[in-house]
Amino acid sequence: MKSNMIVSVRGRYVITHEGEVLRDKAVVFEENRILAVTDVGRDVEYKPEEIVERKHHIVMPGFIDCHTHTQQILLRTSISDRELPLPPIWTRYLIPFERMLDDDLAYLSSLLSIAGKISSGVVYFVEAGAPRPYALIKALKETKMQGAVTMSTFDVLDGETPNTREVLEEVERLLAHRSEGNDVWISIRQVTMATRELIEKLRDLALKHNVGLTLHLSEYQGEVDYTLASYGMRPLEFIDHIGLTRVKPLVIAHGVYLSEAEINIVKNKNLGICWCPTVDSLVMGEHWIPLSYDDLLFGVGSDGGAFTNLDILHELKVARALGKAINASLKYDKTSLDSKTLFKAATGWGGSIVGRRIGLKPGDEASFIVINHKNIKTIPLYDPVEAVVSFIEGESVTDVIVRGNFLKKNGALTTIDKEKLENLIIELIPKLEEKIYELKIKLPIQNIYSRRALYS
Repeated sequence: MKSNMIVSVRGRYVITHEGEVLRDKAVVFEENRILAVTDVGRDVEYKPEEIVERKHHIVMPGFIDCHTHTQQILLRTSISDRELPLPPIWTRYLIPFERMLDDDLAYLSSLLSIAGKISSGVVYFVEAGAPRPYALIKALKETKMQGAVTMSTFDVLDGETPNTREVLEEVERLLAHRSEGNDVWISIRQVTMATRELIEKLRDLALKHNVGLTLHLSEYQGEVDYTLASYGMRPLEFIDHIGLTRVKPLVIAHGVYLSEAEINIVKNKNLGICWCPTVDSLVMGEHWIPLSYDDLLFGVGSDGGAFTNLDILHELKVARALGKAINASLKYDKTSLDSKTLFKAATGWGGSIVGRRIGLKPGDEASFIVINHKNIKTIPLYDPVEAVVSFIEGESVTDVIVRGNFLKKNGALTTIDKEKLENLIIELIPKLEEKIYELKIKLPIQNIYSRRALYS
């Protein structure tokens, strides 16, 4: 497709990022910008060189995955109820696995993650902290996907004390790659894994270079105890006290254990919370968002392929069910956390959190998706927003346009050889099994694993 080509994508329904439903419309774009949303038939006035007919489809803004780990996906299906109680699982299992990856495995992991995201309609994501960020940059360039690249940044890990100065130098080297057109942010892996010196200097780097920052925060009780003991404040109170909340965009991942005072900081300072419904529930606990989402800017994240299939459409269904269950249990209110709110969280609000203008207005970035609603699992369709939030899953996404490029068209990935990638991963399974076995026999849990128990 020529770079300056005008394209019109026609759909039965168009849903804006505000959840407004339009019928029989076409989205017209040129290069990486939306030109118009207009009536089917009137789109020819823009002289499109290609008209994409999608007669039984919904056209809508793409999804923002505001928290993911692209280099953990090779752990998929290795985490059971035996590993979940590890105290905590990220320092005992997830990060040790990441450190076992070489460049080739990190690249394939990134590629597999990106393929999964494109397949289910994600147009932008925030990497939570890649152990090998340059492998992710390579995968992004090859696939034309968009995402914020960060490196796994810490200077404390189970008694280890990596050199703080060397860690900062690595971050600055990565930031230099912004000049090559990459979105490079800063990551703080966890406040319990970073000295105050490192946190403050990362803050300064983010402000100096005007880049975003993401961090895991308030994801388990031990973290709250740690910051209270170390700084006399809860986690969000601490990072606000030292001025980290001045960084924009700032994506706070999880934030499950925030106090009322901390929630007020989030709302008063318009901070972004990334809720990962499945993983927060599996690993951390019930989230407060369903009870206190008024005046709140929040997005939806997958937390990566180690725990999920990267499908934000599926995460919306988990979020809706959790929201109803929590509100019905405590307040007997089944109207809370409505579908339009969740739709906004996954699209427009998610875009706001990461500093991207994702919508369908003229001038907006041409990053949107097309979903087939002619499916035995989803018909009849009366309310397209309700269909997206409550019924449709990623398998129904037919087209994904990212900055004007079709990364998925008529159901097929265009920048990734899906079959080749699948075969490469399958061939690697014996090698990966060895790594996972080596990792698991060192875990401090009962019932020491045997090779037969692991893989029989």
